[in-house]
Amino acid sequence: MKNLAKTVEKYHFNRQSAWYAPLVWTLWWLYGWVSFTGQASGTLIKGVQETSPTKSKLQNLWLKFFGWKQGAYFEVSPERAEAGYYVGYIPQLCVTATSVSLRRCNERKFVLKIGHEDCRFFAVDLQGKEIPIKYIGTFPVADNIIHQAQSF
Repeated sequence: MKNLAKTVEKYHFNRQSAWYAPLVWTLWWLYGWVSFTGQASGTLIKGVQETSPTKSKLQNLWLKFFGWKQGAYFEVSPERAEAGYYVGYIPQLCVTATSVSLRRCNERKFVLKIGHEDCRFFAVDLQGKEIPIKYIGTFPVADNIIHQAQSF
């Protein structure tokens, strides 16, 4: 597999290099995920049944800002955080493919929002190899503990 950091850098370079950069920046900030072809098993988290089922990518944007009320709270080792990593998800019954965030994380703790469907969450190092994560718990997105971690 290609180096994940180089793949992500390609997106960072391309979104700055053209006249349409403001549009690309906006879409990247709103969605910011790319397909992941590497191997990852992840940690299975049960979906929140009160959230609307995910039916399309457009609905994902709506849910990102208004629908997802719960977050799964994770932690990585200090060494992994210092080196940097990317987080991703594997949907169990969803319209999207396995994806990884374009945003590099250097914090020990991170939060991924939970949708209606069950999902596996994982973290990968800069080379695209899965790293161990510790699941701490599920909290409301408005909870203060959530704001102490990097949110995706």
